[in-house]
Amino acid sequence: MSRTRRFFPLTLAFIALLNVGLHLYAAGNLEYHRDELLYFALGFHPDWGYASVPPLIGWIAGGVRLLFGTGVWAVKLLPALLSGVLIYLIAGIVRELRGGDFAVLLAAAAALLMPALLRFFHLFQPVHLDILWWTVLVWLSLPFENTGRPRYLLFLLPAAGILLGWLLFRPATHREPYLGLAALFALLVLLLLRGKSYYFLGFFPALTAAGAVWWEGLVGARRFKWVLTAAILLLNLPPVGGRPTTRPAPRLRRSARLGRAGRED
Repeated sequence: MSRTRRFFPLTLAFIALLNVGLHLYAAGNLEYHRDELLYFALGFHPDWGYASVPPLIGWIAGGVRLLFGTGVWAVKLLPALLSGVLIYLIAGIVRELRGGDFAVLLAAAAALLMPALLRFFHLFQPVHLDILWWTVLVWLSLPFENTGRPRYLLFLLPAAGILLGWLLFRPATHREPYLGLAALFALLVLLLLRGKSYYFLGFFPALTAAGAVWWEGLVGARRFKWVLTAAILLLNLPPVGGRPTTRPAPRLRRSARLGRAGRED
């Protein structure tokens, strides 16, 4: 085994841990988002459904509250940890698309600093769960296409869109342009149904993986591939410095206590 090959798993683990660390580092910079307060309020009343969301987010919020409390760091913990899982899922998609080590690292680097993923894996909302679920579905669909073993379909029964895509486009695979057409089809449906702009984010990790495989094939073994990786990192670096424009989280908790005291009076 070559030295590069031997250190590759460590490099991927470093990127995943760095993704988690970046989110936890920024966890205390801002107050709770109003949506986070809503979902943790649902966690106090677990049920089989709510007026605005399915039940899972409330159940998860209740579990987090029981295990870690309701501090800002605890609220941000689960999305941060799942951001590291996302890196490995993207790496798995790249491998199923027959991508090499460079494609894996390129996709992981892009996902690490993608502004949309930085934002939604910073917040305790259903959005990061949606992104993760869509990525899992793509990751599970590829072994079925690569091997033809029907047992993988058991994991995909809820994914009516992916199954419909197979009926329309098979025997084409995700390695062909139909993965892009499927994404455009989903985008068109969301536009027609007037979905919110971020609903399409579930396709971003899979498209990032596919794009990395395409770039790997384009640049080959040339040194330009490392220039490309550096360019992606530099273009996606968030601005640093400056001061928070909102109050720190402890003030929010004190304000909440004062508000309760006022109502009791």
